[in-house]
Amino acid sequence: MIIPFMNIIIQRIVGGFTSKNNYPFMATLWMLEGNALHYKCGGSFIGKNIILSAAHCVYKRDIRRMVIRMGSNHIHKQKHNYRVKKVIVHNGFNPSNLQNDIALLFLDKSPSYDNYKPLQIPCDHMITEINKYGNTLKVLGFGIDKPNATKKHLDELREINVKIIPKEQTAYNHNIVTNNMICANNIINGVVCDACTGDSGGPAIIFIKNKWIIVGIVSWGSSCAKKNLPGVYTKVSSYHKWIRKVCNFPSCSNE
Repeated sequence: MIIPFMNIIIQRIVGGFTSKNNYPFMATLWMLEGNALHYKCGGSFIGKNIILSAAHCVYKRDIRRMVIRMGSNHIHKQKHNYRVKKVIVHNGFNPSNLQNDIALLFLDKSPSYDNYKPLQIPCDHMITEINKYGNTLKVLGFGIDKPNATKKHLDELREINVKIIPKEQTAYNHNIVTNNMICANNIINGVVCDACTGDSGGPAIIFIKNKWIIVGIVSWGSSCAKKNLPGVYTKVSSYHKWIRKVCNFPSCSNE
């Protein structure tokens, strides 16, 4: 999908590896088209019956055709299906430049499988630590593993480690990368590690004090795996109060 105003490609794991770990908060968004389900985006279980994803994944899509799947690192073995009963897109979302690219999906029932542990939403006291330049984030997704691949997604969940970098070190127009966004990629053995097509809506996470905390949501970028054009992520800490209010989550603790 091309964004006309910015001429960039919606995201979009390149340079990563097939995940052998268990990430029970990882969800996938599918759309019923005809009689078949088609994979569209990733998402993250954050508690109750709620999935956090990117607004561009659900914007102007028919909620009656949305299905969330969970339960396996293999995309076709996710045995738990949930219908979406409500979608709340941030009221500041702009589809032309992907400002405020964040949305909440409310499922028809809460995931009851014992291993579905939700990701933690950041609090004010975490913001400086988790968003620090140079921090390593783990990005998860079923997206393609090389630019211009013919498949729209991979069957096995993949993960990469990327580092947060200042927007001033990128080749993007710095005006379009706001303070509510994070730029991140990495170079390992000469390979640029980046999210890619099909990873949209998935999480960029950090492990602190025995908890996985969501730092970013895969949002946009210019193609994939370009050193000076890294993946751009919605900065979740900018929206944590909005998330808590909409989801009726308890206020932050300083744990």
